[in-house]
Amino acid sequence: MRKFAFITGSRAEWGLLRPIIKALPSKVDFKVMVTGSHLSESYGMTVNEIIKEDFPVELVDIALSGDGKLEKCAAMGVCMVGMSDALSRYKPDLAVILGDRYEILATACACTMLGIPIAHIHGGESTEGAIDDQMRHAITKLSYWHFASHEDYAKRIRQMGENSERIFVSGAPGIDGMKREFASKEEVEEQLGIELNDALLITYHPETLCKMTPAKQVNELLVALNGFRGRSLIITGANADCGGQEINDILKEYCMGTNNAIFRMSLGQKLYFDTMYHSKVVVGNSSSGVIEAPVMGRMTVNIGDRQKGRIRAPSVIDCGCRVGDIVDSIGDALLMGDQKPFKGFGQPGEISPWIARKLLEMSIPDLLRKPFVDNTE
Repeated sequence: MRKFAFITGSRAEWGLLRPIIKALPSKVDFKVMVTGSHLSESYGMTVNEIIKEDFPVELVDIALSGDGKLEKCAAMGVCMVGMSDALSRYKPDLAVILGDRYEILATACACTMLGIPIAHIHGGESTEGAIDDQMRHAITKLSYWHFASHEDYAKRIRQMGENSERIFVSGAPGIDGMKREFASKEEVEEQLGIELNDALLITYHPETLCKMTPAKQVNELLVALNGFRGRSLIITGANADCGGQEINDILKEYCMGTNNAIFRMSLGQKLYFDTMYHSKVVVGNSSSGVIEAPVMGRMTVNIGDRQKGRIRAPSVIDCGCRVGDIVDSIGDALLMGDQKPFKGFGQPGEISPWIARKLLEMSIPDLLRKPFVDNTE
């Protein structure tokens, strides 16, 4: 029986990997290797959510400190050393990674040097406003198998010289969380400690390839939100990109002085989707507004260029980073109301089990040779 290492460095990717792990047969040998912001007090110590699952876990602390580029570079180096040690001791047959974060790129480099094949999920996508875009494509070239969320993304992976036989259009595993009964409005209100009065669900990450500073970016959003004080504002924390801590400090201060707003560093996937279900509009620049919210039929106001290049559902309204653009777009989204669920990313409830089966079926080669496949299309 083959051994799997599932790598997670943030709450976002964990919510997508978890259902895949849950879909594996109980006899499968695997370990969850936890790193990045999961182990940071500043980002909510989300490792505790993983430990509660009673999965076999190994912690690789990269000592996140500071909010600048040099600190992130240092964190990548520490991650590569720590992951190399953990992986060499566990000796998995296959590493499963997801997305585009710097911790994941460092892990992919470690796997490559150790000769551990990689199965990569959510490759081929484009987020032009964030440095993650380059990292995602680099991870694709280090990976052996590819699970794309849409055929257009699979085509892009093929353009990068990857073998079509190792590229699968699986759909987006995060939307599997839509196939369940959502908590009642009253239950969500009790958990959040605030009434959901025509709520806006807000997540704003640093746009790392932007001339505006993170503080300027988020302050434009907050001034815009002042025009919606009759509504509940449920604000979740930014990720651990450069500028993320600065954004979170500003968001916390805003919520302390605003009686209709609350800040939660992390809601966890279940409460996040339960809150989305009872919200009117998803606002910010998170991938969840572009992928999961449309599947639920919720309108999204997507701010700036962070998600530029991803496939759009009709329920996503793109707008600039300035106050007026944001106010007008939220108003338009409220007028449009709920939309038909978007079906472009697969059928909820079927994606994670399919990926789990494929991981068990794939033949692992003795040598990870990857001839470049020239694109003749």
